[in-house]
Amino acid sequence: MHTSLNKLVVTPDGIMLDGLPLNKDVLHVLPSESLCYINRAKQLLVEIKREDWDNCTPHDTNHVPTLAKIKMLLALAMPQTHKYSLDQPRVPAGNSGGGQWTSGGDMNAAIQSLRNRAKSGSTHNCAAVVRAALNEGGFNVQAPNGGHGYAKNFGSSLEDAGFETVASSMHSGDQPATYPPARYAPQSGDVVVMDTYPTSTNQAGHMAMYDGTQWISDFKQNQFWPGQHYQDYGSSYVIYRYPLK
Repeated sequence: MHTSLNKLVVTPDGIMLDGLPLNKDVLHVLPSESLCYINRAKQLLVEIKREDWDNCTPHDTNHVPTLAKIKMLLALAMPQTHKYSLDQPRVPAGNSGGGQWTSGGDMNAAIQSLRNRAKSGSTHNCAAVVRAALNEGGFNVQAPNGGHGYAKNFGSSLEDAGFETVASSMHSGDQPATYPPARYAPQSGDVVVMDTYPTSTNQAGHMAMYDGTQWISDFKQNQFWPGQHYQDYGSSYVIYRYPLK
């Protein structure tokens, strides 16, 4: 029987599960698919020396990308499918407030704001545009790393605002991430946080939201992937959803 993981976080002292160290007593009861990602994260974690931990800055080309990869691996390690229904209930469309989540911010307002802000092509400002739209809807998403964070680092900011991991796919070795993940169907308000690709001159990654018809970032995308290079490489990504409380 698989143990449900509630919160995996990375700290200077290692990877913690619900505030407890991942020692052998905890690890032996976790599902094998989770251990695979956790072990990769632990291997990356040793690259960061303890004395360097507090020196990581948004411009640190060595450690910040490593931390982002660790956090993405931990998100992949969390078996979330038991928490959510792909047909998550909403207020009926015919009612006042129809189509909105039944708690939290106003997702309809956030989606409309994003549609209004989106351009016909990329302005290389995806995270700022999606964040502004979510905040206009009342979701209070803070920018990571003191306001200078890359799009690919917004996962923890979304979690702090109440969003939860609902799907993910990881580029591993020669195996690209793929879309859609198994058992995933996009819902209005889903937010994707995506890693970059090795040949990109812009290491910010990408962030976008699904409006019920298409994925929108700072522009209206014609598919899930924001560009051909992301798709060809199969960049890692995590999809977040604001759950019903």
